[in-house]
Amino acid sequence: MSVTYKFRLPGITCVNCVAPIEKSLSSCKRYSIESYRVDLLTKIVVITVGGHDTPRDDVKQYFKTMMNDLAVDSEEINVEVKAQSRLEKVRSFFLSHWFQGALGALLGAALLILSLVTGGLPLAAMIAIGAISTVLTFLLGAQSFYHAGRKLIKARLLTMDTLFSISTLTVLVVSLAAFFIPWLPMMFSAGLLIFGFRHIGLAIAESVKRKMKLDKTFQQLLPFETRVLNEEGHVETRAVGVIAIDDVLVIHAGETIPVDGICLSEEGLIYDTIKTGAPLPRLLNKGELLISGMRLAEGSPPIHLKASTTAADSYLARLDKNIEKAHCEKAPIEEAAKRILQYFIPAAIGFAILFGVLIGVFFSAAIALPFVAGWLVSLCPCTLGLVVPLAVKAGVQKGAENGVQFKSAKALQAANTIDVVVFDLNGTLTTGVPTVCRKGVCQLEMDEQILLAYAAAIEKNSPHAMAKAICEEAKLKQTSPVTLPENSTIDSTHHSGVRATINDELWVLGNEAIMQESGVNLSSIKDSLKLAVGESVVYIARQQQLLGYFVLSDPLRKDARQSVSALQKLGKQVHLCTGSDEHTARRYASLLGISNSNIAASCVGMGEEFNDNSKTAYINKLRSRGLKVAMVGDAANDALAIARSNFGIAIKSHSGSEMTQQEAGAVIQGGSLLPVANAFAVAQQTVNNIKQNLSVSLAYNMVVMVLAGGLLFGLGIILNPGVMVALMIVQTLFILGNAYRLRVSSLPRFTETSSKGNRSSTNSYQYFQEKMHSNRASARVGSHVDEDSTCSASSGMFSKKRKNEPSPTEPQNDVPQFSS
Repeated sequence: MSVTYKFRLPGITCVNCVAPIEKSLSSCKRYSIESYRVDLLTKIVVITVGGHDTPRDDVKQYFKTMMNDLAVDSEEINVEVKAQSRLEKVRSFFLSHWFQGALGALLGAALLILSLVTGGLPLAAMIAIGAISTVLTFLLGAQSFYHAGRKLIKARLLTMDTLFSISTLTVLVVSLAAFFIPWLPMMFSAGLLIFGFRHIGLAIAESVKRKMKLDKTFQQLLPFETRVLNEEGHVETRAVGVIAIDDVLVIHAGETIPVDGICLSEEGLIYDTIKTGAPLPRLLNKGELLISGMRLAEGSPPIHLKASTTAADSYLARLDKNIEKAHCEKAPIEEAAKRILQYFIPAAIGFAILFGVLIGVFFSAAIALPFVAGWLVSLCPCTLGLVVPLAVKAGVQKGAENGVQFKSAKALQAANTIDVVVFDLNGTLTTGVPTVCRKGVCQLEMDEQILLAYAAAIEKNSPHAMAKAICEEAKLKQTSPVTLPENSTIDSTHHSGVRATINDELWVLGNEAIMQESGVNLSSIKDSLKLAVGESVVYIARQQQLLGYFVLSDPLRKDARQSVSALQKLGKQVHLCTGSDEHTARRYASLLGISNSNIAASCVGMGEEFNDNSKTAYINKLRSRGLKVAMVGDAANDALAIARSNFGIAIKSHSGSEMTQQEAGAVIQGGSLLPVANAFAVAQQTVNNIKQNLSVSLAYNMVVMVLAGGLLFGLGIILNPGVMVALMIVQTLFILGNAYRLRVSSLPRFTETSSKGNRSSTNSYQYFQEKMHSNRASARVGSHVDEDSTCSASSGMFSKKRKNEPSPTEPQNDVPQFSS
């Protein structure tokens, strides 16, 4: 059994602090570490250790000792929240970055103005000012001095604290020496300004991170308590953490569902954005599974929910665990930034010393020393190191909120490079629950029920969705499968159907491809079937003689067309790669807006050869043309193709496979395909944000080097080190603000806009009810459908929709639009 340990590391300030921790954990031999993550944003390390017999306290002590040896203090995170005493609150206020920043900046600015306005102060006043300023500077910078010295001595690390410490000590030494050497500048104000602005920058950074909720889990955003029906039928309030399976919860309008459960109510309006990414509410159905994180719309009547999980096993709990795992594997762009920063601080110190010596030789130490101090504090490796993890964490959380679970930062970056999106058909673009909508016989001596009985017997053990549909049809018609002789053999290895030997006769059951291979002539029936979009045929033959057929319908997911259109508007080529026959694939592609040149039909799931007719070979051919390919699938036969693609997306469906989900870089919960488009939109926004912030950060540091190192000095201008820190904070503010913009900006998506204007939530519920009743009243049952028809997967019945008649979830006069 795995055990997870979490420690807070208040002393880490930049990626240079993180590197030795990661190195020590990766080389740990004492315990089997399954995964670890050092989060620079929240200053937390999460370590998952495999099963062991060592007491938990011993393991905790081992890791605490490891952190101390690396000059990084650690403390185990205590989940209990304790009330602070008045004394603790006062102490926290005086130690806060806001107070220390205001104190240093105001006193430093006052001292700077005083030195500029007055021509000179008496020696006694200057000594007093110098003493007070020095003491305050050391107090404000105590933490930086401590961490810089400790890391340098124990771990030989150079960090941002090192730059600030060297700069401030230079300022103080020069200012104190000025009492004895008159030509040296007295810059006590600079020390106060350096740490004053440093604390202000840290305070702003912490505020922005809190506003972005990067340290929050989805479970923490849930209400602490919920309403539960007790055994007497009365409503009582209980903590979410003690909710048990089969408890009946009462959810009111506007409230978030705390645990997964079965809806017991007939009506209501639910926001399922956490699962599907859809921005609008939908009508819920009695008996459907609702997951934690969904929200009951305002104006909706209360609903009853029968809990099927506890809070610890709910969808949001699993989502939090997946997000935590996603941060363990770094994106390539993050590794590149990390390599740059390894040499950034040593290079900054080296150049500062070089320029300081040159200026001191050709000019004077009075000019060189302030220049060195200002140069060191103006550079900002901390912000450069935060750019990538800040954006990645925001992107992964944003994806989760819009129905996409990215499994790693690497997958998030890979999604942004994709040129082609290849879809599997059955179970991915379709509902994956085919039903038999009609059947027929081709031989007079063959009875329809007997044909169904043989088909059910042959398909009984097949895992294929169409085989299950035929067996389900036999159950509905109360037709028992025939008992096959003991010497019968069934071969289900062919991707297009099944072959069976019964009483020395060869039976073939499957699509057109396997029939042609088996020498069965379909010309007598093929053209007369007139299949609609979403329908496909399973033929049954004996001894190369066609006996009959079953027409099955696997309807498209309700937003399949919208999702394909969204991907195309994002600049992606959309391809269809399916095991279905050519005619079926073309019918679906026509409805979805996919070009015939982008179709691969009758493809087997597995295949290693480049030229074989498999999904894997199709992915390889696209990649050989220099294209970056994403594969979207659900079943086990999609797993290898997903693994061979640049980025894989697994759709959870009725035929979904755990193996496929393991191979994928992202998982879509199912029920909606719009999160597929959301995945690429989130990736695009995240990578663009990273590039923008890296460009700004690198450009800032380069400009500062040029200005402070040459241009301004050539003009005879030497900026106060405190001013240089202020300029650094401006850059930090831009980068944090841009990261916050990523977190709150909307995704390009299909939105429903009404010519009648926006509706309130209450009116929205009434409107949805009216439209639902209207559409149900006008539904007609038939055995044949055209391209505008819809199919009920649960019953196999078709509801034909009149031209221009809105679907139950699409308000009349509302036009789905792709907008930002």
